[in-house]
Amino acid sequence: MTRRFPICFQTLVALLVWPYYATVNRMRIWGRLPFHRGSTLVICNHQHDNDNTPAVTAMQLAGSWSRPIYCAAGRRMFEPGFMAMRLPWLRPLLRRFDPTKLFLAIGLVPIENEIRSRAMASLAWWVYTRHGDLTLGEVFDEDIVRRFDPHAVQLRLRRLFSRRWFERANTMRVPIKNLREPYRTEVMVETREHLEPDYRRFEQLLAQGNTLYLTPEGHYTPDGRLGRLQTALMRFIPFAQQLFILSISYDVFVGRRLSGLFRILRPLDPDDLPSSICAPRAVTVSQLLAAWLFERKEMPFVRADAEAAVRSRLASLPANAFVDPELQRDPARLTRAALDGLCRLGALETRSGSMTLAHACRHLQFPLVDDMVAFQARFFDETIAALERLAGRMS
Repeated sequence: MTRRFPICFQTLVALLVWPYYATVNRMRIWGRLPFHRGSTLVICNHQHDNDNTPAVTAMQLAGSWSRPIYCAAGRRMFEPGFMAMRLPWLRPLLRRFDPTKLFLAIGLVPIENEIRSRAMASLAWWVYTRHGDLTLGEVFDEDIVRRFDPHAVQLRLRRLFSRRWFERANTMRVPIKNLREPYRTEVMVETREHLEPDYRRFEQLLAQGNTLYLTPEGHYTPDGRLGRLQTALMRFIPFAQQLFILSISYDVFVGRRLSGLFRILRPLDPDDLPSSICAPRAVTVSQLLAAWLFERKEMPFVRADAEAAVRSRLASLPANAFVDPELQRDPARLTRAALDGLCRLGALETRSGSMTLAHACRHLQFPLVDDMVAFQARFFDETIAALERLAGRMS
C-alpha cells in the first residue's frame, strides 16, 4: 500500500515564503476551508497580486498540508518580466527570469485570460521567441510605436527587457489587433487554441477531488468595481462539491505595509455570485473616508470633520455589514492614521490648519489605478449595494 507523504511540496514552499509575506504585508483572515472537503472551488474579487499567492499560501497553511490548492494564474505570469515588475529591488536579476518551473511546482496552473490586449513586453516576447529579435516597427503598428517612443522604430525587441525600457514596456497595454501581420493572426490563433485545453485542465482537477482557486474577473479591477465574471466559471461549478468565496478588502491608507482583510465563507446566495463576493467584504476606514472625500471634492476640512464623517457613516452601515474590528474599537485613531496615509501619498494638501483633496491619489501597490480615493469610494458603494440586495431577498 502506497502512503501519501504528509506534506506536499506546496506546503513546504508556503512554510518558507509565509514569513516574507507576513513581514511585508499585514494580512488578517477570518474563516477557513474545511480540512476534509473533496472537490472545492474558491473564487475571489481581484485587486492586487496578494489576491493570489499570499492568499493561497495562507489557506494552504490553515488547512490540509498533504494536498495542494491549485491556483488559476494568467499565462502572462509565466513570462519573463512578471516577477521583476513586482520585486523592483531585484529587477536587474529578474528582468529575463522565466518563472514557469517554479510556479508550476507550487500549484499555479496557467489559464489564458488576456484575449484582446496585453502588455507590450508580453507581445514582444511572444514574437521574439518565435521569429527572432525584430524591430518594434516590424512588429507593432506605427501608432503603437509612436505612443511608446517616437524614436523607437528601430529598437530591437530584446531591448524592451533592458533597464531603460523595461518598466514602460510592461505597463503599456497594446491591443492584439495592433500587431502587424502575420504576428496578429498567429497570436489570435494560439490564444484561441489555449482556451479549451485550459478549461478542461481545471475541470479535470476538480473531478479528481482537488481544490481550485481562481479570480473569475480575469484581471485586476482598475476602478474598484467588480468586473464581469467570466462565463468559464459556470463550466467549473458543476465539477465542485463545494463552493467558497474569498472576499478581500485592502485598507490602503492605513500604515506603510499593505493591509489586507480576507474573509472565507460560503456564498450568501449561490444564485447571485457577484453579490456574494461583494457583500462580505470588510468595511475599512479607507473606504469610509474615501467615500466622504469623493463627495466633497476639493472642499477644505479639518481632522475633526473627517473623524465625525467616519463615525456618522459607520453608524449608518447596514446591520449585516462586516466592519474591520479595529475600526469598530477606535474610529478616531484609524481616521487619523488614514489621513496621515493620504498625506504621505500626496493626495492631501494642508493650508492654514485645513486639508484639501489635492489631486488624483496614486498608490504604488496598485499601478493600474488612476485614483485610489475614487477606487475606494466605488468599492464601498458596491459593497453596500450588494448587502442591501441580499438583505432584501432574505427579509
